[in-house]
Amino acid sequence: AAGKVLVDVKRFNLSPGRVTVSTVGVVNRMKSIHADLPGVSLALSLHAPSQDLRQKIIPTAKAYPLHKLMGALKEHLRQREKSFGHNQFVMIEYILLSGVNDMENVAEELAKLLLPLQQQVKVNLIPYNPIFNPQGLAQTFEAPSEESIKAFKSVLSKKYGIFCTVRTEMGQDVNGACGQLACVAKAKPDYSEDIEDMFSPKKSKSQLRLTTKKQRRHKPVHLKFMDNRLLLSGVAVAAFLSLTAIYVRRVL
Repeated sequence: AAGKVLVDVKRFNLSPGRVTVSTVGVVNRMKSIHADLPGVSLALSLHAPSQDLRQKIIPTAKAYPLHKLMGALKEHLRQREKSFGHNQFVMIEYILLSGVNDMENVAEELAKLLLPLQQQVKVNLIPYNPIFNPQGLAQTFEAPSEESIKAFKSVLSKKYGIFCTVRTEMGQDVNGACGQLACVAKAKPDYSEDIEDMFSPKKSKSQLRLTTKKQRRHKPVHLKFMDNRLLLSGVAVAAFLSLTAIYVRRVL
C-alpha cells in the first residue's frame, strides 16, 4: 500500500524506477511485487550464503528456505526482463559481522550462490555498526576490520566478477549510524516527562507522582518550557498548515 502511494500520480508521484522495496525474503511477496508495483526495484537482505548461517543471523529465515528465496529472486528478475528488457538487476544487501559471515571462505560461498545471476545482482556490503549495550541486554556482534572488508569484496569483484560496493559509514561517532540509533546517557535518569505535559497546565507535585505499582515513580518535574508553550504550539500549527497547502497543490 505504501509503495502504491509513493508512485501514485495524484499523491507523491515518484518515478517507480526511483523507488526500492527492501525485503528480508518474503517469498510470496517477492513473486508478486512486479505485478503489484511495476518498475519498482527490489533489494534483498541476504546476509548469508547458506540456510544455517542465515537462520543464526535472521531467525525468521526459517520460514523461507534459501533455495525458495533464490527461486523467487530468479522469478522476479524473469518478470522484469519480460516487461522491461535486459539490464534488470536486484540489490543484494549483506551485513558484515566479524567472525560470523565476513571470512573469505564465506565470500566464496556467496559468490558461487550468486554466480548464476552475475549480471543481474549488485552486492552492497554493509559493515556492522556496534550498538550501545552497556548492560549486555542485547546480543551484539563485532564490526569487521578494514582488512576483512577489503578481502571479502576482492573475492566477489575481482575473483568472480560480481559487482560489489561497500556502504559508507556516517554518524557512528554520535551513535547515529545505520542500526545504531539509541540514546546514550552518562547516568540513568530517575524520572521522565511526557511530552504532552509540556503543553498542558502546570500540575501540582502530587499530580506529577505516579503511585501505582506497575508504573515507574517520577520525581516532581519543573516544566521549563511552559513559558514558551504558545510559541511552540503556533510554530507547530504553522508548519502543519504549510505542509497541508503543499500537499493540496500537489494533488490539484
